[in-house]
Amino acid sequence: MGNLRRHRGNTVAACATCRLRAHRNEQRMGKIAIRLFGRLEVRGPDGKHIPVVGAKLQGLMAYLALNLDMPPNRDQLMTLFWGDRFTEQARQSLRQSVWKLRKLLDYGSNEVVATFNDQVSLNSELVTTDVERFSSLVAQRKPEADLEAASLYPGAFLSNLYVREQDFQDWLLTERGRLATLACPAFERGAEYLLQKGEPDAAIALAQRLVMFDPLRESSHRLLMRIHAQQGQRAAAIQQYKNCSDILERELQVEPSPNTQKLLAEIRRAGFTGPDDLSSAPEPHLADVPGPTHGQTTVTVLPFSAQPESPETEALATMLSEELAAALSKYRWLDVKASPVAEARRLTTSDMQRIAANQLVRHAVDGSIRQLGQQLRLNVKLIGLEQGRYLWVHRYDHRGENLQDMVDDLSQTVAASIEAELVMLEGAGTRSLDESEMSAWDFYHRALSVQYEFSGETNREAQRLFERALELDPRFAAAMARLSYALVINAIYFGADPGAGLLDKALQLAREASRLDPRDAVCRFALGRVYLARGEYERSFSELHAAINLNPSMAQAHCALGDSLTYAGQMDTALPCFQEAVRLSPQDPYRWAFLNYGAMAHLFRLDFEQAARWAIESVQVPNAHFLARAVLVSALGHLGRIDEAAQALAELKRDEHEVSLEFLRRRMFYLRDQNQIGIYLDGLRKAGLR
Repeated sequence: MGNLRRHRGNTVAACATCRLRAHRNEQRMGKIAIRLFGRLEVRGPDGKHIPVVGAKLQGLMAYLALNLDMPPNRDQLMTLFWGDRFTEQARQSLRQSVWKLRKLLDYGSNEVVATFNDQVSLNSELVTTDVERFSSLVAQRKPEADLEAASLYPGAFLSNLYVREQDFQDWLLTERGRLATLACPAFERGAEYLLQKGEPDAAIALAQRLVMFDPLRESSHRLLMRIHAQQGQRAAAIQQYKNCSDILERELQVEPSPNTQKLLAEIRRAGFTGPDDLSSAPEPHLADVPGPTHGQTTVTVLPFSAQPESPETEALATMLSEELAAALSKYRWLDVKASPVAEARRLTTSDMQRIAANQLVRHAVDGSIRQLGQQLRLNVKLIGLEQGRYLWVHRYDHRGENLQDMVDDLSQTVAASIEAELVMLEGAGTRSLDESEMSAWDFYHRALSVQYEFSGETNREAQRLFERALELDPRFAAAMARLSYALVINAIYFGADPGAGLLDKALQLAREASRLDPRDAVCRFALGRVYLARGEYERSFSELHAAINLNPSMAQAHCALGDSLTYAGQMDTALPCFQEAVRLSPQDPYRWAFLNYGAMAHLFRLDFEQAARWAIESVQVPNAHFLARAVLVSALGHLGRIDEAAQALAELKRDEHEVSLEFLRRRMFYLRDQNQIGIYLDGLRKAGLR
């Protein structure tokens, strides 16, 4: 025992030395070091401790630190930390907390805490975390890296933090479970390595830590049994089996697995001589079970919870989750599975991974309803089941007297937001794939994500990728429709000649897509956009109405209908279409276009003030096209706001060097109303464009 105690002391000292060395390296690099395992600890580039006082401020710091690559928006943060407050109160609390973090992390001229486009983030160039280093080490699957990873894991993720907000606690437990799931195999590999090196005491210490972290993991108990047995400590090995058996019976009412029982029998017969197949045969881990790939994206909607619990709120929660599932099913590229959970409950990481494996579903939508006086608050989470983590969180506040209208509005809005988020996630997931291993669906998703960057180069690349999808699956209707739309975009926004057979090809593709899958709103949407580009507005109306009937949540279809109505001179009818598009999908990749087309409608009805407001909001979206700025210049020119118009015009010329009145006239080839063209160009002329 004395040797074991001395070794444990040496191990602890070594771990502390590793962590101290890591912190010193971080400080030499001039970074703020944030420790998230165990108790939260923050140190500046100078090595001095930075006190972060208050559970919510610590939680906010940790959440931002863990999401350096995917900064959350304000709504996500308000939902996680102040979900029980009204929107304005929550916004004020977030504003104060961000201000406090900025004061705490104020080091020189570099901004550590940044806010941009409604997102809040920590500057990844100035911040480092132990979780980031730990994850990198674990991914290497090398013995030395495993031991260093173990040294960075003194305790569970944020083990001493408690925030009295259920959404945050759910996130915290999910992340804690996910990181523990990463840690356990690394600890096992590290202990195996130490044992092979002839350091059994160190292996025992590491295996004991592993059992302490996850007492229900049988492979950890077996590892410890085997180490004891190899050291001739049969009694300790048998006692470890008893410990394992007792906790499994107490917690799960099950007995140890056949692998564990077989190992016990080997040890009792005194025939155990060393490593065998049992040593490296843990039960299959659910996170390693491959989910469905190369096909439709799978998603399920879990039963929503209700607070306070009452027959009325529970009925509303049930209705919302069912309507949301129905709304998502209208997106034909999604495979919406029946809910595997019978009633609302909190899911552990293991629950999530079990659902992924058993139900062959990759994503789940979870939610909760809270009644705050006359206001209804809906918190929605998109979960990556295989990873066991939240991918997206959003809060919706709604007032209304008609229950069915409220359910319809919320389910459509949530469905549109989730679909847009899944599009981006699926696209990002294909970026690391080699084209030789990609399926038609992989090419489709990569094409969509590339197209949303909205440049001539990315549009051409999207066309190539859609064509590759069609080579693999010639009857892929959605890819056909999106290729058609990419051709239309190429003519309207990127200077392709619409009279060189391009629109004929786009029409042929959209018609064939609609024939192959007449129930896919995307196909009818694409056909409607081709008709618009050809100046056939009335035929466009018919197809876009059909798209909306097929999928009322499709924000792009509402925007497209408004666009067609505008050019047909029906601006008053068009404006609600743009408002509906923005309402349905406020973070849509085409948000700038929703706002830009709305600005055009206001411009043509001679409401230049509103046109300028919509255009200003449009150009602020990061992927906005330069034509959005041209509408702003025209509106400002009509208003006589010459200084603002001159600045906007200078920015327009910076974005497009060849811009002129004639250049923009050619880009409006789809407009039949010469009066509308005159209004547009006249404003630009007043602003100084020639």
